[in-house]
Amino acid sequence: MYKKIPYGLSLVLLTLSCTEKIDIQLDEAQTRLVVEGYLTNEAKEHVIRLTKSAPYFSNQSAPLVEGATVTLYDGETNQTLTEKSPGMYVTPSDYAGHPGKTYQLTIVLAEPIADQTTFTANCFMNEVIETDSIGVEYHSDWGKGIWEIKWYAQEPLGDDFYLFKAFKNDSAFADSIKNWVVFDDRFIDGNFTNGIGVKYFWKIRNQIIRPGDKITLQVCGISKEYQTYVEFTRRAVDYQSPMFSGPPTNVPGNISNGAIGYFAAYAVSYASTTYNQNP
Repeated sequence: MYKKIPYGLSLVLLTLSCTEKIDIQLDEAQTRLVVEGYLTNEAKEHVIRLTKSAPYFSNQSAPLVEGATVTLYDGETNQTLTEKSPGMYVTPSDYAGHPGKTYQLTIVLAEPIADQTTFTANCFMNEVIETDSIGVEYHSDWGKGIWEIKWYAQEPLGDDFYLFKAFKNDSAFADSIKNWVVFDDRFIDGNFTNGIGVKYFWKIRNQIIRPGDKITLQVCGISKEYQTYVEFTRRAVDYQSPMFSGPPTNVPGNISNGAIGYFAAYAVSYASTTYNQNP
């Protein structure tokens, strides 16, 4: 003879029997230089940020790399950057890149990282893609409310790659790499874009656009390699499902000697509009 155990109690017993403390041991990876920075055709202070990689579960800020010599070379002249604050190296405020040139970033450290003191990266700056205009349309039936930024431009022939950023009332809007949009021109090559959607803002995420807001679209003509870097980085920082899925592959950068990160050079153009639609 046997007795039946109530379903609720059996579920509790099963859960308790499967509870076990797990200690995850992670090997500490070799410290590496991390480089973040880009150069555009705008006359402004461009920033190159240098840090060291940190352990995965570290709750401390990434260590800054001070005392380095950082230069940009355009094939004719060298520009030495100034360390404005620890780990932050800046160009003069009137420094601008020129489309059609390849820029080389050179970093010489005061102290070696991973037995290396010199790191370089090269990036070609593409020509400017001019924008005719932009539009903003609200879709109440998309994902509980979505604003679509539409791009009107004559797309040139040839392989082109784009990064789009947006500004609301002249301030960066949802400016996180998770919100960046990158794509190639395979479906629009050589054609007028006719209002293709390039940025989306979600009401459910509190990315609200109100009547009277000035919306500006920044169009960046990037390289294929930088497009790949942005896509891989977005996957690395985004939500992983299932929770304990394998780690993402290493993000492919363009810095030499085992450093992490990317130095990008790209031309930008802007177009603005005032949003007048009532959601």
